Amino acid sequence: MTSTGLSLVRNAGDYPSLTAEYRKRIGPEECFRYHGTKRQCKIGILTKTFCTASSCAVCSILKHSFKVDVANPSGAFGKGIYTSSASSKAYDFCNEDGALLLNKVVLGKVRQVSKWGEVKRCPEGYNSVVFEHKNGTRNETILYSDDAIRPVFLIMFQ
Repeated sequence: MTSTGLSLVRNAGDYPSLTAEYRKRIGPEECFRYHGTKRQCKIGILTKTFCTASSCAVCSILKHSFKVDVANPSGAFGKGIYTSSASSKAYDFCNEDGALLLNKVVLGKVRQVSKWGEVKRCPEGYNSVVFEHKNGTRNETILYSDDAIRPVFLIMFQ
């Protein structure tokens, strides 16, 4: 695995104000989390132009941000946006020809879980779920709202 570069995706102010409204409702604290995904093009390596392939997850995220409605419903904690504070965990989902996104995230009220599949959707009264795997070194943070996450940096591999 060789990283080919780090790119600023957008300034946070470039995205719709939904995140600001979400922070007002949920809480102002932001943190950073990694998200690994596949790509079908050479964005960040040979081009800075988004591709038009609907199967290119990274270009879809960069164009429109994250969308829970296109998430895989069979994830260990249900249909959500899976992130981690561990880049190595997020890398498991992109591998050599994918991309890592470093994102600003608003966790809100967090439900801590200790077993795979303990919840299959965001529990009532909570905004996110955190599974501390391997003493927190391979944690997963699951977000269930599009407005809880915005990409900030794109890390490409080749």
